[in-house]
Amino acid sequence: MFTKINGMSNLASFEGRVHQKNRLKRYLFLLMLFFMQNALADATWFITKWRTTTANENIIIPISSSYTYNYDIDCDNDVTFEQTGVTGNGTCTYASAGEHIINIKGDFPAIYINNSSMKDKILDVMQWGNIAWQSMKRAFAGASNLQVSATDSPNLSSVTDISNMFSGASSFNQDISSWDVSKVINMEITRL
Repeated sequence: MFTKINGMSNLASFEGRVHQKNRLKRYLFLLMLFFMQNALADATWFITKWRTTTANENIIIPISSSYTYNYDIDCDNDVTFEQTGVTGNGTCTYASAGEHIINIKGDFPAIYINNSSMKDKILDVMQWGNIAWQSMKRAFAGASNLQVSATDSPNLSSVTDISNMFSGASSFNQDISSWDVSKVINMEITRL
């Protein structure tokens, strides 16, 4: 009788270990999928997260008319660049409301939120990539929801003006002490 109880106890213990192993396998599988999705993104791309609040809403990638652009846009983070050779404001349209990741590669010298209608829609700079920025003047001005989770630094080697870059970006919280701002001349009120 004691053996039977031990047998049942051992069986219950065995079933518990099997359940734990299956749970661990599911967790590892989900973790692998997460890393695979993130591995698809190229380290050279400028990656941002935006929020739409209604169906069929546009995200307009605001640019500065002072510079020459020739860039590609992946609107749905699937590594397929739906728009190529964009020379003006880019537009991504989303069928449903929610958060959307946009990848940009190519010649994209400046983003220019500048209190535009996009200021509340940009949520995060996830990666700066290797974009050779030429200006950050008013880049994220008014972007009150902006966080910067990027672990890399922007290439500011050709940037002389970062004035009001984060003016009104009240949620911005990144430590920028590692950024190379040696060429920057104008840092006027970069954050309010």
